[in-house]
Amino acid sequence: MRVSGKIDEWIVFVKVVETGSFSLAAQELNTSVSSVSKKISRLEEGVNTHLLHRDTRSIELTEAGMIAYEKAVVIIEMMTDLVHNLRNPSGTIEGSIRLTAPAMVCEFLANYWLDEYADRHKGVTVFLESRESSQFTKESSAFDHLVLKSGIIECEDLIHRELNPLKLSLCAARGYVSRYGKPQHPSELLKHRFLHLYHHGLSGELEFFKDGETFTFKNLNQTGFLTDSLLATFNLMLQERGISLISSGFLLRKPENYNQVITLLDDWMIPTVPVYLVWRQRKYYSPLFRDFVNFISEKWNNRDSISQISIQTPI
Repeated sequence: MRVSGKIDEWIVFVKVVETGSFSLAAQELNTSVSSVSKKISRLEEGVNTHLLHRDTRSIELTEAGMIAYEKAVVIIEMMTDLVHNLRNPSGTIEGSIRLTAPAMVCEFLANYWLDEYADRHKGVTVFLESRESSQFTKESSAFDHLVLKSGIIECEDLIHRELNPLKLSLCAARGYVSRYGKPQHPSELLKHRFLHLYHHGLSGELEFFKDGETFTFKNLNQTGFLTDSLLATFNLMLQERGISLISSGFLLRKPENYNQVITLLDDWMIPTVPVYLVWRQRKYYSPLFRDFVNFISEKWNNRDSISQISIQTPI
């Protein structure tokens, strides 16, 4: 009996998990479905356990498969980095990399950044994935590439590069304010519909500061609609459905894009939310990874500068 799977079998396994389909995995690997099926069978025989539950309609990971997937992604990434380093001693920026970021960032910022980066480096493929900060565990495969997330540091085992924090404001549509009034004090938010977030850095109590006065808004855990997406609450706010948090720089850059929106309680300060680039520690960092980390860091930290003017309003 074989005692372990070969690296090419693990690559096929990871591709099947990521695509959720033997046929899609075969297409991406430029091979046949029967070849994919045989490699999965040989892999399961080699490790002496079932990694996938599969029928004619779906594929699901077993408990062992979930553990194997998270570890295999890391190993394949390390092997890829190692091969790139051996084949690329001159440090040429080439290969592929993925950035995972919240929907708001993907919609208004990161799409332009990654398009610029790919245009600058012709030998590079960059992937952009939308995922909110609350949807990660320390085992998430996204950390094998690069994640832009906000909130608290939940795992010291991951590398966190601190970026400029997120400044917050409250906003509402003019139509909403004309119907329900404009709050003059944070306590008046209790009379309004506040669009709630269960984001790690924005859930729970929301504090406001002004001239030595502090007010804590504690009505953030009520029943009703909740989301971890700032883009979702912003779009509801545009439809005059309530008051939303928003990044302070979002509306200031091109106010003509959102002239139906006004900010609220401007004389009160809301604490900033920490922002990080996060990735998993590894022994080998490709020239692409090192350059891409610095590129994204610079873009985020300078997103509100005059030199960063773009078609869309940045956050």
